[in-house]
Amino acid sequence: MMSEQEKILHGKSEKLRLGQWLLLLYVAVAFVLVLAALAVHTLTQSGGIVQVYLFLPAAAGLSAVLIGGGILFLGEGVKAVRSPGLAHIRHLPRGFSVVCYLACGAAALAFGVFLLITTVAAPLGDIAYLNRPEIVELSQVELELDNWSDATNVSMKGIADDGRDYEFNVGDKVYEQWTALESSGGAETKNGARISYLPYTRTVVGVELWEE
Repeated sequence: MMSEQEKILHGKSEKLRLGQWLLLLYVAVAFVLVLAALAVHTLTQSGGIVQVYLFLPAAAGLSAVLIGGGILFLGEGVKAVRSPGLAHIRHLPRGFSVVCYLACGAAALAFGVFLLITTVAAPLGDIAYLNRPEIVELSQVELELDNWSDATNVSMKGIADDGRDYEFNVGDKVYEQWTALESSGGAETKNGARISYLPYTRTVVGVELWEE
């Protein structure tokens, strides 16, 4: 029979093994969702809402890794400052080692927080707007088409009624509608647009075009 201490160690080992399997499962699911998001983007040339939320688990995991790693590196750097015998990187002077720990920790932490805000917090904030997106009407609308690698990026720019400039990324279908509208209206025609979008990620969920 196992002693009480052996039972405790065995229980901790089982929990650790379960945690490892859950982490592996999370990584696998996030990887599959990223592939699905890339497939959606390839097929639709835009992706929109679906792509944003398919990327969410992977972005959350990467943010957690960066923030956790940044905190650990900063902690090692602080230890090295307080205790000269600690946190020495092999073949590097101690002072440079401390700078490496602090700089890498600060960079990882900053990028992790940035990623958390832009790719996790922003999509979560947009959930409240899925059924009632923001709407803005633009005049003097212009479209720019950028082809790089195998991707096509269509940017729509215009001016709202309050004089503010807006810019959105739209899909190929909007570009096709735009070119058809321009060809039917002539070179002097100015087009307007009504954009429905999610405010935090600026994801476009609807576009309506017309001749001004």
